[in-house]
Amino acid sequence: MQAVTAGDRRLAGIFTDGDLRRWRLKGGNLCAQGQDAMTSPGFSLSATQLATEAQAIFQERKISAAPVTSDVGQIIGAINTHDIHKAGV
Repeated sequence: MQAVTAGDRRLAGIFTDGDLRRWRLKGGNLCAQGQDAMTSPGFSLSATQLATEAQAIFQERKISAAPVTSDVGQIIGAINTHDIHKAGV
């Protein structure tokens, strides 16, 4: 998972290996801009959400990672299922 940001560090989209596979299956060119293949708007978790909430969201959405955003929408980090498991949640 790669978060794509605007100039002000706000989330513009997400680019995953799944996005790349779908892009290629549609005939997408590897020389294209990332914005052509990314998921936009991207999904993110709030910095105030608990790890248990993140884990439930990951299971519900069938994803394994997400960027974490501040209260003004700027990316401040990322979390994945490995992080949650490693923390013992």
